[in-house]
Amino acid sequence: MSKKTSPASESPAPFAAETQLLRWLKYGSNVALTSIVVVALAVLAVFLAQRFDKQVDMTSTGLYSLKPQTINIIKNNTQPIKIIAFYTTQKPPEAASASVEKSPVVHFDPAVEAQTVADLLQEYKKKGSNIQVECIDPNQNPARVDKLVDEVMNKYSGEIEAYKDFAAKAPAQYDSVKKLIEPGLREVSTLPFKEFKSQQLLQAVVLTLYSIQSVPEKLEQRKTQFEHLLREKVPDYKGVSDDVKEDMGDLIASVSMVMDNFKKLRDEPQLPAAVGKYMDEQLPNYQAIKTIADDLVAKAKLLGDLKLDKLRSALQQPNPIIVEGEHDWVVESYEAIWQVDQAAARQVFLTKGIQVHPHFAGEQVLTGEIYGLQMSKHPKVCFVRGGGRPLSWPQDYGGWFYDVAASLKRFHFDVSDKDLTGAWAVQSQGQAPPEPTEQEIKDAIWVVFTLPDQQNSMMGMGPSTIAPKVAEHLASGGAALIVTMSGGDNYQVALQDWGISIQTDALCMHDISKGTVNAAWYDQALRHPEVFQLSQYGDAELAKPLQSLNTLMARVSPVETSPVKGITNQAFLPIPDAPAAPMSWSRPTHAPAPGEAPPKYDPSLGDRPGPLYAAALAENSRHHRLAVYGTPTLLLDEIIEARDMDAPNQPLCFPGNQALFDNTIFWLAHQDELISISPEAMDVSRVSNMGPAAQVFWRYIVLLCLLPGLMLACGITVYIVRRD
Repeated sequence: MSKKTSPASESPAPFAAETQLLRWLKYGSNVALTSIVVVALAVLAVFLAQRFDKQVDMTSTGLYSLKPQTINIIKNNTQPIKIIAFYTTQKPPEAASASVEKSPVVHFDPAVEAQTVADLLQEYKKKGSNIQVECIDPNQNPARVDKLVDEVMNKYSGEIEAYKDFAAKAPAQYDSVKKLIEPGLREVSTLPFKEFKSQQLLQAVVLTLYSIQSVPEKLEQRKTQFEHLLREKVPDYKGVSDDVKEDMGDLIASVSMVMDNFKKLRDEPQLPAAVGKYMDEQLPNYQAIKTIADDLVAKAKLLGDLKLDKLRSALQQPNPIIVEGEHDWVVESYEAIWQVDQAAARQVFLTKGIQVHPHFAGEQVLTGEIYGLQMSKHPKVCFVRGGGRPLSWPQDYGGWFYDVAASLKRFHFDVSDKDLTGAWAVQSQGQAPPEPTEQEIKDAIWVVFTLPDQQNSMMGMGPSTIAPKVAEHLASGGAALIVTMSGGDNYQVALQDWGISIQTDALCMHDISKGTVNAAWYDQALRHPEVFQLSQYGDAELAKPLQSLNTLMARVSPVETSPVKGITNQAFLPIPDAPAAPMSWSRPTHAPAPGEAPPKYDPSLGDRPGPLYAAALAENSRHHRLAVYGTPTLLLDEIIEARDMDAPNQPLCFPGNQALFDNTIFWLAHQDELISISPEAMDVSRVSNMGPAAQVFWRYIVLLCLLPGLMLACGITVYIVRRD
């Protein structure tokens, strides 16, 4: 039997060193395999990035993607919508000139603006239904513009043919007028003017005869102009029809005057017989001329809208955007998409030397236009008042709420003004545009505001309560936003059935002892006990999307709600209070002024602690709606437009004021899908776009060359260090 050997007693196998060839193959293959994997991953990443167009919104407010409110409007859109942006990437010649004077407004690079608009349009295409988008550079792709013109002419060939036929026949009618008027004008020189015994009669005849002496020449000049308009790249048929209406309107007035004068002068006993005979012979000619002119004007008025003219007008603007629906379209100008307050820009430039950037309002404007194209009927809003100038007029003309009214017009609301007392019609003495009748505004949303009687008296007007008419409007199913102020009407007769009350005999105020003094004017304003800044709006549905937006209001009368059967009401806009803010309370306006300054909470003065609210909403069982504000400062143009002059390119100081009003009107109009398409969207800069050179650098140099090269260099380094 053989003897077994234990493992411990076995001698270890002799060490066999790797040859240089084996090490080269081992580590070299690892480096090669790693490099191949890295290159493959880089190629795969580039392929996936190009294959799947996915972008990430890195802006704080989600500006690089559409807001939920926009998506709600476009996701189930059934009407074909086409958005075409005519944006050029080339700078205008004057922008490159060093001699151009520095402007208060500095625009972004045209390529950046064009890409910004293109990105936004792609979002509409991705998130919407039945929405097509196209971006055309008219300078680089004129053939596409020509093709679009042909598409429009084919699509709307019926209406274009009517205009074309009218434009083709108008010159012949002009010739007919000339043939009727020229012989008579030539005979004027043969009339016996020396036979007139009355100088006054002679002057009247001469002025009448020569009043239309230049008509043939003007008609011939206009025919030449017609030829020019029709030879344009996009024939201006609408321009021809408008010119014809203008020419024939003037001709009708002139001929009618001549005919009337002929009839009056013909009865003058001192009129020479030859002149009277001339007038008798020319009257039929002038009547025939008037008939031709009347016919041309009537035909021009029947032509209606012309989509081709909208396209022609759009192509004459710099960087327009067309939003086309199934039956209509609108043109948005560059200034509407890139908005700027020119007056504020000039002030900042002159005082601070800072140039202001335009604010991108693309989503707000385009969504409003898409929604407007979907409407079968535009809702009405009427600013109702008890005397004084219209509220929606520009501030220079006495209007208080011009900006908020203009915002509604952007969303296709029909906006008007109405003085329910009738005092303005008397005061303006018929010089102001006529206001609608009460019958015409019965189905409108009323924005109701009246000044306190003390201020009415200062303006030369007596007490003018309109609460009974507001109550009647609400009782008949109308909707309203009632805005009041300290000392004004509390509208009790209109609000009592809705469980809402406005304490117009009280004011909200806050403790300012914890405040801090800063340089900004609005920080200084907040040192006043009756001025509040809030960013929390309460639980109302229209207010939830506004959370964190700043709103400024002052002289707030507290608004309260109470239970009423069949009414759902809710107070919102909570007045900031302790501990998150300085303590606030309401104080009767008739309370004696406290001895100390600043004021402190004092129950002995009738002070009431919070919680306090500045607004309320109510809805009855028939879904009729009412909103109430306890202060008009929410709507004042000065607050809505307020900017920090030291940082003019930052967003508005108080974007919540405008957004709150818009949302309130949308809610009253049962247009909840529009709630919070807020104006702050235009004030947030988009992520800068990566240029072509940067794309090449990252795609090819970094991903395909640099990273694999670094990996390969690391492998070679390891190989060299570890080789024998």
